[in-house]
Amino acid sequence: MNAVFGGIILDLRRTNLPVGETHLDINAVFGGITIYLPSDWYVETHLDTVFGGFQDNRIPKEPLDTTKKLIITGSCVFGGGELRN
Repeated sequence: MNAVFGGIILDLRRTNLPVGETHLDINAVFGGITIYLPSDWYVETHLDTVFGGFQDNRIPKEPLDTTKKLIITGSCVFGGGELRN
């Protein structure tokens, strides 16, 4: 996903992850990305930020299912993003 001078909202709350790793690549340049996820998903973020940021604002729910993992990679340059539930 690429948000350049704009925004993206992605709602994945009614989806399921397959067992293993799922990769999502995001780039926010002077824009923002909001991703809605279930609170029990295990998520790793590997993002490069320059005058921007990315936050996980979900309310945690235990137990996390570690057999399914969402890995978010990409960059936030003068922009940002967040995870919500």
